[in-house]
Amino acid sequence: GCVRKGASSAWGELHVVRGHHHPSGAEVRADPVDVGDKARSTISISAIEGNRFPRWVATMIRCRAFALTGTNLEDIPPYISKLSLIHTLNLRNNRLVSLPDELGKLRQLRRLELPRNKVVSLPSSICSLHKLEVLDLRWNLLESLPRYFGELKSLKSLWITQSNLKSLPTSFGGLSSLLSLTLTSNRLVSLPKSIGGLRELKRLHLKDNNLHSLPKTLGKLTKLEFLNLSYNRLRTLPKRIGQLIMLEKIFLYANRLESLPKELGKLVRLLKLHMGGNNLGVLPKELCELTRLEVLELQQNKLISIPQDFGDLCALTTLRLNDNQLWSLPPGIRNLQRLDRFALHGNLLPSLPVQIGQLKNLKILTLHANGIKHLPTSLAGLKALETLTLNSNELTSLPDEIGELDKLKVLKLGKNKLTSLPSPIRRLKSLQTLSLPHNHLSSLPGTLGELQSLQELMLRGNDLKSLPASTANLSNLRVVNIQENELKELPHYLQNKWKVVKYQSIFQNTERIPKGLRSGFMIRQVMHEIGDLDGKSRLSQNMRFSSNRPGINHRNSQAGTSNYQFPQHHRNSSGTGSTKYNMYRQQGRTRRYSLQYVMRRGAESKTDDSRRQSRFKTQPDGCCNLM
Repeated sequence: GCVRKGASSAWGELHVVRGHHHPSGAEVRADPVDVGDKARSTISISAIEGNRFPRWVATMIRCRAFALTGTNLEDIPPYISKLSLIHTLNLRNNRLVSLPDELGKLRQLRRLELPRNKVVSLPSSICSLHKLEVLDLRWNLLESLPRYFGELKSLKSLWITQSNLKSLPTSFGGLSSLLSLTLTSNRLVSLPKSIGGLRELKRLHLKDNNLHSLPKTLGKLTKLEFLNLSYNRLRTLPKRIGQLIMLEKIFLYANRLESLPKELGKLVRLLKLHMGGNNLGVLPKELCELTRLEVLELQQNKLISIPQDFGDLCALTTLRLNDNQLWSLPPGIRNLQRLDRFALHGNLLPSLPVQIGQLKNLKILTLHANGIKHLPTSLAGLKALETLTLNSNELTSLPDEIGELDKLKVLKLGKNKLTSLPSPIRRLKSLQTLSLPHNHLSSLPGTLGELQSLQELMLRGNDLKSLPASTANLSNLRVVNIQENELKELPHYLQNKWKVVKYQSIFQNTERIPKGLRSGFMIRQVMHEIGDLDGKSRLSQNMRFSSNRPGINHRNSQAGTSNYQFPQHHRNSSGTGSTKYNMYRQQGRTRRYSLQYVMRRGAESKTDDSRRQSRFKTQPDGCCNLM
């Protein structure tokens, strides 16, 4: 079972793991595999003694692949050069700070993996590895590369991420075989002009650096297909970017771009263009020449308008224009027939163009946080629409045509000025979520019960005094939020079939609790009184609150002290309470509380004594199960 020195010459693979002890002191186990004439061998070590490189490895002269991972290895001895035939060296997840010069003698090495170490610099001898094709240096502490790094003529893939790399050597352009270059999350301020020498490069990842500009020679990378420059400090793009005719995907998130060059329109093969989180005020009309573009993301900019020829982007499937300053949309959007996701929330739109109803394949339309006062009747043409969000607008009514959205599953209308719902809403047979919080609804249509697919009904913050009897027919309903209404009593069918399961704080008094909930109403470990959060004292976590229940001592909301300290696991970064509790600060001498409860469909509550004595099981997030 134990490995003997020199024995590997007759074996194909040698896996060294925890188990037995090698005579040299290493903890090993061998699983030999005879490969006959191929005379290949692989050594994999996952445990060593004293964080030292095992000496017996130097005798494995026919080894072709060597892996020593996760062993806390701190250095590599010079006799690593004995493995002269090795083509793969994997030393990931150790504690290496430096590499020996002898590493350059492994002239057959093709793959070198050193991620998750602490390497600060590379020896200049590494430039002698002329057959090296893959170099993985992710998650190290590299600050620079050797001066003649560009002599690695066979290198095809290079990864240096999560390091401290500040610059690239001028010889970097000599990597003439490089296909993929990943330098994300470093400290690069600029790129050398010689980068234009990477004529075979297809993928360039430069995300999360400090780049202020790009060299003009970037336009020589004519085979580039993927370019990621997100999270840098770019203000402009070079005009020669239009020469990258093979580009298919560009990521420019979170830069400081104020304008785009018109040459961008020459990238006729472009499929995805991501430019969210910049300072773009206008778009060049040449952008509309990207007729193959499928995804265009321009969210979180300063756009006040979009080109009139925007409809020429007929291949678009995803369009994000949210969080800009758009006042209107051009009529040409009717040509975006393939569009299935359209984000327009967070703009200044007072209305929608009637042409929006011609987007036959649209599935998701987000319009919340605009100034929309009315919806066009053409909205009925969105036959494929599944999600429509209209929160935080100024709608006072809905058109009857909204009932023609046969496939609509989610309809969100919170924080508007709705006083009623149109009766055709009953035709939304696929609707699963209907959200209407913070409107002025005093009643709901009696036909609401025909929404047989409805699962969530959010009615918080309205003027409802009762629920229509037809809601008893909503057999799939699971969540109802009726907080902050004028309800005095729950319908009898809810009293028997529903139970309250989620609490975040409590009512100011018991008179506002619907009668259907007063029987057996108790709260444990969710009563939190707001006062000066100085941490001097806290309310008793065992405090219980009940109303009109025989055998239970009544405790009012004035119990305890006003100096409450939130539990450690409910504090946020500022030291105050978590937003889970939705509580209000003390105003004068009046302590205000608010009970947020969610009605969930469930079996009828048991009334036997054992069930009553079980009370509540408090959940980790402060929620209670009311049985």
